[in-house]
Amino acid sequence: MKYRSFSIRPLFLTAMVIVQASGFVVLGCSGSGSDTPPTLIVLISLDTLRWDHVGKMIPWNDEKESLTPSLDLFAEDSIDFSPAVTPMAFTLPAHMTMFTGLHPVAHGVSDEASSLSERIETLPEILGEQGYRTVGVYSSEWLKAKFGFGRGFDQYWPVDGLTVGSQIRERVIKVLRQQVDSKDPLFLFLHYYDVHSDWAGGHNNRLPYFTPPDFGDSPLVDPESFCVESDCATSFLLRLNRTKQPLAEGEMEKLKELYAAGVEYLDFELGRVLNDLRLAGLYDDALIIITADHGEEFREHGMFLHDRTYEETLRVPLLIKFPGNRRGGLKADGLFDLSDLLPTILESAGVTGPEYIQGRSLGAAAAGFLPKSWRVVLGLEAGFGDRIVLSQNKLKRDIYTARSRRYKLLKSFSGKESEFYDLRSDPGEKRNLSAEQLPQQLALERHLDRLMRESQALAEELGELSVAEALLNEEEQERLRALGYMFQVEVTQEALREVEWGSPINFGVEGTAATYLGYGWSKPESQHNWNDGKEASFDFLIEPTDADLELELKLRPFLVPGKVDQQRIRISVGDHSIEELRLTESDLQVVRITIPNDTFEGSDLTVVLGLPDAENPLAINAGGDARKLAIAMVSMILGFK
Repeated sequence: MKYRSFSIRPLFLTAMVIVQASGFVVLGCSGSGSDTPPTLIVLISLDTLRWDHVGKMIPWNDEKESLTPSLDLFAEDSIDFSPAVTPMAFTLPAHMTMFTGLHPVAHGVSDEASSLSERIETLPEILGEQGYRTVGVYSSEWLKAKFGFGRGFDQYWPVDGLTVGSQIRERVIKVLRQQVDSKDPLFLFLHYYDVHSDWAGGHNNRLPYFTPPDFGDSPLVDPESFCVESDCATSFLLRLNRTKQPLAEGEMEKLKELYAAGVEYLDFELGRVLNDLRLAGLYDDALIIITADHGEEFREHGMFLHDRTYEETLRVPLLIKFPGNRRGGLKADGLFDLSDLLPTILESAGVTGPEYIQGRSLGAAAAGFLPKSWRVVLGLEAGFGDRIVLSQNKLKRDIYTARSRRYKLLKSFSGKESEFYDLRSDPGEKRNLSAEQLPQQLALERHLDRLMRESQALAEELGELSVAEALLNEEEQERLRALGYMFQVEVTQEALREVEWGSPINFGVEGTAATYLGYGWSKPESQHNWNDGKEASFDFLIEPTDADLELELKLRPFLVPGKVDQQRIRISVGDHSIEELRLTESDLQVVRITIPNDTFEGSDLTVVLGLPDAENPLAINAGGDARKLAIAMVSMILGFK
């Protein structure tokens, strides 16, 4: 008998951007047109910066005045690869793609409990092995060292606050002073969070997008206009996403002004750092890359913040200044994504990267040509004259996006819904053409399926990611929840993955807001539909066999003495009731159950976990935390033993 086990793979871990492989030869030249590696490499990430806010492209800016004079000046020395595409509008996986040259389905780091496999090398590790001094400055919990970002850095500093630009500059000045006496080349990573929406806690802030009051272009607004009850700052935007409440007249314009002010402030601080490099005599010969991890929504498709896979969140700026400012001012024509950054940097440094890298170096543009293979890599239906790039929805992890420069497909793997757009005639994605079943859509669907399989195979080859028990402390988790993170997603059949017995499905970090069972409870707490005693079902695809099925659950009941003294969990398969357990201890518990093979038929299996005692924690005053629901799922294993 062939023993197989099936499990739900966390949808947190399946974000990806996949690129059609197409090799080319860069005829013995580095990106600078010189064989001398740069002594300074700088990678700058501007978190949440929309690509259309760089320069004079702002869609709602009637005066067409640039918000970014510093970036505009930098662009004169750079090649503009904008807009590039992010794998997911989520800080964690997008940055790990920058650091590994891998798409998230391959590197696997896309939730709060995952860290990078030791078999995958990071950019600072590779450069450090080549003698580079490596320094990083970051400003988000999602870039903590334990996710894997700290590997290879000689120094990796966090900064914190509603604005971080001035703090980052202080660190840069310190590094540059040290560099004067150093003979080692330097790699410098800078992460700016100033444009990102802000939270209320800890700073008594009310504004969704905060800019220092003494900054000259800060808009004059009433902070209380962005509060409803206790929901302020980012929580105000999350409330609007839940309720779909229309904004009062003029409020949308104020929100956009606040965001734009943050862009101006970021540009001001970034300009100071670039000037510091110029004054230190390091700028001209440096390789400097400036990009973003994702954009931001302003209800172009009905939502705020950055969760989905429409153009306003997926497209990001990408400016690369090669050593000697070679080809400065050039606008590159093609489709580029964040996996291209690592191979571009390594080629410029004269370093051969790992064979598994999925991105492609952009250094060919600095040498004055783009290989033909960049323009025609598929040879398929008309309209596919460039590479295909894939992205994934941050909240609904079963939705993937495949796109060429002209066409774009959004496909749900848990249902039949899909969207298809011709970006040339409909850049705002307002006319869904999926009902027409055009040949280009069918071609994208085929390549989406194939490229997902290929990238999953690469993930297997590189080994499993590490699952951490506590990468984020309670304070960090609370801050991220206030910024709209720490979300939960639905589990679907498309999360299935063949694994050996003993590989758990990890729903979250033990003791934190993991995945909770119950009706609507896989959503953020503010979106729950509080119906007590409901059930949560998990669908599996099972190959028929004569073996019994083994189910192992790790869970933590939520008990409130005098209010909820016990919890029951009912397990059934289809119409067959398997077992009902009474849980009276609040500690982590392990439940193992054997499901006889004669209780399920065919290849479809539904395991139903019912919670008869589940209650609305708000109604029982559950410590004021609506995330602490009836039973927290920590992990699940389902398979044939």
